[in-house]
Amino acid sequence: MLHFGVYNWEEGTAAMLGYPIQVYRGGFKNRYHDFVSLYGGITIGEWGDPDNGMSGGNKRLPDHLHVIWLSYAEDCLYEIDCEIDTAMIQSYFERGYELYDFNGTLRHYCYNRIIAGFAPGGAVVIWISGVGSRKEIGRYQGYKKEISADEIKSLDYPDKLLFDKNYRQRKMQDENIVPPGINQNNLHAHKSFGVCDLYREKYRWKIIFELPDQSVLSSKRSVRIEFYNGEVEEILNSDFPCLSYLNLPVPQKISFSWTDREGQQYGGVAHLEEYDAIQTYQKITGRGNAVPADLIVRVNRINTFFTICLSNGTDDQFIMTDFIEVFKKKK
Repeated sequence: MLHFGVYNWEEGTAAMLGYPIQVYRGGFKNRYHDFVSLYGGITIGEWGDPDNGMSGGNKRLPDHLHVIWLSYAEDCLYEIDCEIDTAMIQSYFERGYELYDFNGTLRHYCYNRIIAGFAPGGAVVIWISGVGSRKEIGRYQGYKKEISADEIKSLDYPDKLLFDKNYRQRKMQDENIVPPGINQNNLHAHKSFGVCDLYREKYRWKIIFELPDQSVLSSKRSVRIEFYNGEVEEILNSDFPCLSYLNLPVPQKISFSWTDREGQQYGGVAHLEEYDAIQTYQKITGRGNAVPADLIVRVNRINTFFTICLSNGTDDQFIMTDFIEVFKKKK
């Protein structure tokens, strides 16, 4: 039987941009009857990026998730009642990981957060996270839930507002919740009920940096990759060049730093355009993702720009970016 150790951790919830959710009731629990509520107001933001929990501290890990939540964009409630992979969570919490801190000192870090993400169609993803790292634990499925009229009638505010259609519509029209420029019709067309699983699709690839002559990745630093499935990975620069192809999801954001032959340090960050990135990975890796690919980050000679290209050795394709920046660091 799994031993439930005590760890310092905090809960969190996450949602997809344009798909705010709100937990009506429920949370994490375990066989010892410990309970950590996920109730805490509306959740907005990027997939995998959690809000702040309210019960940080030393406690046993959960092995179960039971939640009823409102999906504002879909205008319905879902319920999930399932076991979660406590053994995997505990394995990560026990091992921890190594990263450089801001001073360039290699330190050991521990995971300290368990996150439940609620996606369109009732999909739920569990992650654990710590400084510079977020790992997926599993994907689970909820189902539509009806709340009886008697229960709604018995509710106090603010819970009762969740069942007020005008209130729900106002939330969807609030630009602080659904950012300006996101057209809901286009959003629904683009983010179908399978988007959670589309993000989780993995491909065989590795990242390669092509820097100007005598430039190198900066020492005692790391390359940060944020993936569309909500995971985050920081790879120590000392581990480059990568020799092995790994099964990884499509990257969403890449941040890295390098030093030129004069000792000047630079930083670069790029946000990959979602549709183009996913389509490019599907095309270059082929049916069944059988073909390994190199994600080539190529910096120009004067250190002012870089491109991102996916190559399988015979076919290359540049990936569009929503945002790209190169900046010079102070010596």
